[in-house]
Amino acid sequence: MIGYGVWSFIHTKPAEKITGMEKKLSAKASKGVVSLFLSALSLLVLLDLVGDATEVLTILFVARFDALTVFIAAVIALVAATAVETMIGNRLSRVLSSARIRIFSLLIFLIIGTSAIISVVLHS
Repeated sequence: MIGYGVWSFIHTKPAEKITGMEKKLSAKASKGVVSLFLSALSLLVLLDLVGDATEVLTILFVARFDALTVFIAAVIALVAATAVETMIGNRLSRVLSSARIRIFSLLIFLIIGTSAIISVVLHS
């Protein structure tokens, strides 16, 4: 988490530093709804494969209950969580500048990563 937060902060340019060529590429990319959809879909699938508590819970539920029901519930839960995250991101982008959002996301990743390390150290 810490590494990803720092890497993302370093390699993401603030909106003020975007060049003319990047603006053209961004405009072209924003026109391609299919491209945006496939990018978001592939990134979410890739990140989900890393594994987390929801994956473990899904496996446990499938072991005890009907697989189709668990699958449908997991899909609905993922859609609901994504809807909430999208609303929050949309609201934040209206209130905060892109530079502040970058700093905010860096701080969130640092806090989560540090708390995970502390948790592992304390429980060892």
